[in-house]
Amino acid sequence: IAVIDNQTHNLVAIAGQFGEKTINRGSNYANSGSRQPGSAFKPLAVYSPAIELGYISPVSVLDDYPYQILGGKPWPKNSGASHYRGHITVAEALKRSLNTIAVRLMNDYVTPEESFKFVQDRYHIDLEEGRMIRGKWTSDITTPLAMGGLTDGTNVRDMAEAYSVFPNNGVYQGSRTVLKITQLVDGQEVTLVDNTLEREQVIKPTTAWYMNDMLQGVFTGGGTAYGLGIKGQHAAGKTGTTSDNYDRWFVGYTPYYTAAVWVGYETPYKMSLKGKNPAAVLWNQVMVPLHEGLEDRNYAD
Repeated sequence: IAVIDNQTHNLVAIAGQFGEKTINRGSNYANSGSRQPGSAFKPLAVYSPAIELGYISPVSVLDDYPYQILGGKPWPKNSGASHYRGHITVAEALKRSLNTIAVRLMNDYVTPEESFKFVQDRYHIDLEEGRMIRGKWTSDITTPLAMGGLTDGTNVRDMAEAYSVFPNNGVYQGSRTVLKITQLVDGQEVTLVDNTLEREQVIKPTTAWYMNDMLQGVFTGGGTAYGLGIKGQHAAGKTGTTSDNYDRWFVGYTPYYTAAVWVGYETPYKMSLKGKNPAAVLWNQVMVPLHEGLEDRNYAD
């Protein structure tokens, strides 16, 4: 998990894994992990670019049906669903995390090339332009990007920094663990490190508003994190599940904090889909006490 204060952009909490610490300078999944984000990537790679570029609005209607037939079977399928819903609004599709709509938006509107550029340049998440892996050319400039299928994956800190753009009115600032380091030299204070963060307007405030409005639906009826919101707070977010259920994600935020959670095994292992998403459950267990005593605030108009 990684938790960012949306006002200061200080990284206020981070945990790399569970269990007893046995080594120093070991791998930290929160900072440097590379795990597939699944549907948690849809707001970054598909929905916000499509809105920003003027292709859709939350009330636009698209068809929930297979985009194509692969190997004689309809593709893509929607997670946990045995049927397709037909005409559906963009907001409802995001709330239910429909793969069909994400792929249709990617291929027919945004394009993989524009989505790749959007994620890298605006949300500052490193993607793979293309390289050979075991004799096969692999690139993130492809349709699977719409569903979070990445060459190398990503980590919770990068995801939290990206999602914090939405509650911050479209401004990207990243995060920091050190504010400033100074040293006294001949009685004078000399600054060695200054981590003042630059503000970068990466999406329009109207795009951020639409995303905030839509992503609050994940906690309501039919949403993929139903019942795991924060009572008395305007909370929003998105779940993520990858193929074979190796990775479970939840990235969510309020006007106060943004937190990203990943749950999985060091060696990928299939997890049960029964019950609530464990990443969303952990997000709730951290964020509810964190907001105790804080007044309810809405996002910027």
